[in-house]
Amino acid sequence: MKRIISLALCFMLAFTLCQPAFAAGDTITWTGDSSNNWNVAGNWNPEQVPGAGDTAVIPASTVAAAVYDTTSVTLDCSGEVSVESGKTLWLTGTSYLKGGKLSGDGNITIMVDNNELQWSGGSIEGNGTFTVGANTRLVIDTFSDVGMSRPLENNGQVMLTNGELLLMGGGTGTGTFTVSGGAYLHFRQGNYSIGGDFVNSGEMTIWNKSSVCFDADYWQEDESTLVLKVWGDGSDQYCKLDVAGAATLGGILEIDFIKEYAPLPGDSFEIVTCGSRANEFSEIRNNMEDVGITLVPTYTETGLTLTVSGGAAKVWEVKDAEELENALNGFKSGDTIKLLDNITYTSPVEVDGETIYFELGNYNLLVDTSDNPDESINYILTVKNGGKVKLDGAGTGKFNITSSSSDIWEGVRVLGADSEVTVNNVDVTGEEATGVYAKDGNVVINGDIAAGHRGVTAVIAGTSVTVNGNITVLGNGLAGEGIYADEKTTVSVTGDVTVEGTDYIGVHAAGGTIEVGRNVVSSGIGAKAKSRYGEGKGEVKIHGSLSAGSPFIIVGTIEKTAADIADPTTEPGFLTYSDGVNTVWIGSVGDPVVTAPTAPQSFAAAPGDGQVALSWAAPASNGGSAISRYEVSGDSGSTWVTANTSTTHTFTGLTNDTEYFFKVRAVNSVGNGAEASVLATPAAGTDGEFAPGSGNGTTPETAFLIATPEHLNNVRNYLGVENADKHFKLTANLNLNVAPYNIGEGWEPIGMLVDFTGSFDGGGYTISGLVINRPAQDDIGLFGYAETTAKIRNLGLAGVKVSGGNYVGGLVGQNRGQVTNSYVTGDVTGESRVGGLVGNNYGSIAYSYAAGTVIGTETGINYTYVGGLVGSNIGSVRNSFARGTVSGQEDIGGLVGYNSGLITVSYSTGAVSGDSYIGGLVGFNHSEGSITGSYWDTETSSQTSSEGGTGKTTAEMKQQITYEGWDFDTIWGINSSKNNGYPFLKWQGYEAEPTAPSAPQNFTARPFSGLVVLDWDDPTSDGGSAIIKYQVSKDNGASWTDVGLSTSYTFAGLTDGTKYTFKVRAVNSVGNGAEASATGTPTATPVTAYTVTVNGSYAGTSGAGQYASGAQVSIHAGSRSNYSFTGWTSPDGVPFANANNAATTFIMPTKNVTITATWSYNGGGG
Repeated sequence: MKRIISLALCFMLAFTLCQPAFAAGDTITWTGDSSNNWNVAGNWNPEQVPGAGDTAVIPASTVAAAVYDTTSVTLDCSGEVSVESGKTLWLTGTSYLKGGKLSGDGNITIMVDNNELQWSGGSIEGNGTFTVGANTRLVIDTFSDVGMSRPLENNGQVMLTNGELLLMGGGTGTGTFTVSGGAYLHFRQGNYSIGGDFVNSGEMTIWNKSSVCFDADYWQEDESTLVLKVWGDGSDQYCKLDVAGAATLGGILEIDFIKEYAPLPGDSFEIVTCGSRANEFSEIRNNMEDVGITLVPTYTETGLTLTVSGGAAKVWEVKDAEELENALNGFKSGDTIKLLDNITYTSPVEVDGETIYFELGNYNLLVDTSDNPDESINYILTVKNGGKVKLDGAGTGKFNITSSSSDIWEGVRVLGADSEVTVNNVDVTGEEATGVYAKDGNVVINGDIAAGHRGVTAVIAGTSVTVNGNITVLGNGLAGEGIYADEKTTVSVTGDVTVEGTDYIGVHAAGGTIEVGRNVVSSGIGAKAKSRYGEGKGEVKIHGSLSAGSPFIIVGTIEKTAADIADPTTEPGFLTYSDGVNTVWIGSVGDPVVTAPTAPQSFAAAPGDGQVALSWAAPASNGGSAISRYEVSGDSGSTWVTANTSTTHTFTGLTNDTEYFFKVRAVNSVGNGAEASVLATPAAGTDGEFAPGSGNGTTPETAFLIATPEHLNNVRNYLGVENADKHFKLTANLNLNVAPYNIGEGWEPIGMLVDFTGSFDGGGYTISGLVINRPAQDDIGLFGYAETTAKIRNLGLAGVKVSGGNYVGGLVGQNRGQVTNSYVTGDVTGESRVGGLVGNNYGSIAYSYAAGTVIGTETGINYTYVGGLVGSNIGSVRNSFARGTVSGQEDIGGLVGYNSGLITVSYSTGAVSGDSYIGGLVGFNHSEGSITGSYWDTETSSQTSSEGGTGKTTAEMKQQITYEGWDFDTIWGINSSKNNGYPFLKWQGYEAEPTAPSAPQNFTARPFSGLVVLDWDDPTSDGGSAIIKYQVSKDNGASWTDVGLSTSYTFAGLTDGTKYTFKVRAVNSVGNGAEASATGTPTATPVTAYTVTVNGSYAGTSGAGQYASGAQVSIHAGSRSNYSFTGWTSPDGVPFANANNAATTFIMPTKNVTITATWSYNGGGG
């Protein structure tokens, strides 16, 4: 190696002494007196444009000299020279860059043999290529750091003799690199292919945003250092030394772990790959040695693999909830939490991208959020982005998840392909609660699941859920399932699946696979198997019996009775039910599930003078047996009256102003069914205040019914804390654009002076034509002020025209209660704290939206606080959106103007304008505010920034893949023809549609001689339709090749040295998906040369040198006075053709060899 460096220095000296033929031109200094145009003589002193052989001096004070035409010159630059796109600055002779910069989108080339650029300061920037021509040099000799952020094409020599060089633009070429001792080279960003030999005598770093391929040989001297960045143990998560030729190792290898990656024992990295290897690194360091991380090297003939030994794993010993919380807040990936006592923890747990072990021993860990007052807690245990929760060690302890809160949606929530969870029992009984929701991950439940709505939901291909126990679904809410398995997911249960609720499904395979080890009992549909969007197939296998209501089984769209068995069976030992694509196999048919009827529906009581008229509808299920009669009670069930099969009954002779508790139930062959109840108070003279059928308003079943604007206006008669128990329900669409509600000041907000405290159920109906014109009054909206007990839901306001002072919203001026499943369209104007839905929110808003125009008129020193949905939010906003135009003075946002509360899983799209603190999603976010999982449209909003949220283009906003972690199964949908292509809330009634797949992930192109191997992973989203095939291209998409469902393909017959642009895309029923691209240049495999060393030879010797394996080597011993040649010998077993001849041949073996000529003395003076 010392010989190589000495030769390099000799060449530098020779080139310095030998001046180019055209180096003797004029010296011309830039003045820039006329313009910045290089080609104008008036900009130079003397006034002539530099030409070939001239030296152009650019002083340090110069701002820019712009090259607008192709120019060749010797450059002495301390200022700035910019080269126009499409033009080239040719550097001749010995040029200098002493400061300033070379910039522009044109090219810069060191041309002609023996020319060079000596770089001692400044930077080289721009989009054009910097070329070091053949037999020319770029010499970096600086006492500071310099950077090149344009592509580098090195076909000569790059010599870093002193200082620090940062390369950030990528590079190619056949030239050599030399890093001298004490110099520092950083491959900071971009992809590099170095075709010539590389000598590292200083320090070289390859950063995580760069990849470097050394296509020739690599030498690392003993005193040098190689630094590589590592951010994971995946093959694409660390930098490596990738050498196509021979790698001669030495000096120090330093590994820097970055991006919060905590290596675990056993993690390994193939850190060096090469054609052949000589020597080893003298020392291997890493930046986590202080926490016990060591790296064990394994050298091979073609590389080096490092394996982690030791580690930073910590054991957190906890004996109570406080210590557990400290551990959960402080643990690092790989740590263990060890219980020292039974612990009940009342807060949710989230693990994001990290691994945590729980060592329970004989103690139990119970995560129970039942009594946690935070209504925003929707998930108990969340594991995402490759996070892992594992149980470690032996013992009888259990890790259980439970909550009886109605706010819980999921007990265990798993998101991400590499995410894993193992716990014991899950018990969540809320009406919307799912035991396990797994989206692209793996879950193991070593116990039972009990849930109110759904036992297990599995979505995204590859998801796996295993339950080593039973599943019980209580049927507390709307229709659900014991198990729901989406396309290409797998759910297995070793025990029973029991599902109550006649509108429920026992097990439902929607393109996925479900296997139940024992019995399934369902009060509703027993089992359902279907394709999703017409793709794939659903399969259910029940090893025990199936007992169900009706229908017994559904395959595809076909309902099957227990007798509709396919013959012959497709699974020996099972009964088969199939539509030819989807299949349900069961071990046997269980007893039919016949239950008592569910409660009669729509039970209502209409009080009158001394009487109450009852009415109801048939139950949702008769329990599998015909209803024989109905029974009613007027004394809370103490006595019952038969109503036969009629669905009405009137109790007479009642005492006015006395509250009665009425009940109704259906009876079948099993017995009495579930009861519906309602309170009503007969009274004289109350007719007309609300619609017929109204009760006393104290329960949802006895709500005051609203069918006219006058009924709505009468709600204001029941305000204040004394009426917090009152319930109101809209039973028809209303038009408020009628007198007296549309003249003068218009509608008087309900709760303007005394707060609204009750519950208002819109029933899915719409109130249109709301007009309010009260610019001098505060608390303006359909409701003025809603207190903490207020609940407003299922209500739509269309075409509002609302104008007020402060605290102005279309639905509510100030809200401290709950607003759900509601919307407003139209125009809302106010001074400050103005929102399309709510002006000022201290309560909770969910599953709601606003669309229209929202204007804040405040122009003084007060804050405006204007948002498309909410003006000022101190409470919570979740699963909501705004699609209106928003304008004002200060704190203006597409969704929320000012936020110090919680915003999650929401978006906005409207144009936003104002003077200060303007944001696409949120205008100003206080330090106490939290904004997660939310987005805004940067194009339609005309805002590229926001105090929270993520900005996306319009096209991205209309793609489901954009909304990471959103629930598109039960809450959200997306359809290009609905809601202008943006996500909608499923209660809006739109149909979701499949889309084209996203781009395949982790696409790589690995070049070899004459071929390139392509590899990729599945897209993050199949668009809601199964991937049919993949297509690949080698010509940047001009032509495509089908490769089926394989995720690897090899293009052969390629031309070595030619750069190809490869692409891959997935195809589903919608069409071609987004494309991923990569480049690769097939390269001829270099021939390894081996050395022949000749000893004992004298005058005329020949044959020493380097040869390829298999080559014929000719050797001659030469001559020696007074000696006779006696033969050739070799300790390496060389097969001489004739070892006794001074001139002979041999075939070169696959190794370095030494041969010796032997002589005998003849006498004389020799």
